[in-house]
Amino acid sequence: MRAFGRAGLRSWIPFVAVPVTATWDAFVCRRALREARLRAIGPSAARELVDCLLGQVPAPTPMLHEAMFRAIATAVVRSIDFHPNLVELLNALKRRVGSLEADEIDDTRRALDLMRRLEPAERRVALQMLVTACVFDGRIGRKEWDVLGRGYALFGWATPRVAVLAFKRSFLNGDELGVEQLAGLLPSS
Repeated sequence: MRAFGRAGLRSWIPFVAVPVTATWDAFVCRRALREARLRAIGPSAARELVDCLLGQVPAPTPMLHEAMFRAIATAVVRSIDFHPNLVELLNALKRRVGSLEADEIDDTRRALDLMRRLEPAERRVALQMLVTACVFDGRIGRKEWDVLGRGYALFGWATPRVAVLAFKRSFLNGDELGVEQLAGLLPSS
């Protein structure tokens, strides 16, 4: 009787193994394709977004340039990953405004303090860059939400999670990102 039980169990293993393997393969393939798409979108999106961000201010100051570099560095530190899209965002900013020499560029407190000292229009652009940098690797973790909350608090605003997630979704879908989408990251005041 035991022999029939084992034989019966062994005959069912292929019927169970095939769907489990197929599910796992689909999961891995989906993640790989998502990352490939994300990396393909990154370079052109970086150039477009930097142009849109800097185009919102008639004459960007060196303080704004530094705040934008610090926003990217803050996102890198918070995500603990120097994703290729963040490299592209950094390079797009460098090509547009030149390189930056600053101490402790990745210090979050310095980044937020510098944002606090900017004029309101430039502070909005710096905050939009911070949001862009936080979503540019395709995911937003707890630490990114924390720094976004602190950035929005500079204006006395709560973090618009729905707007940030919609911006991230638009980016991941390859939708056109421009001034309208960036403006959606800021509550109307």
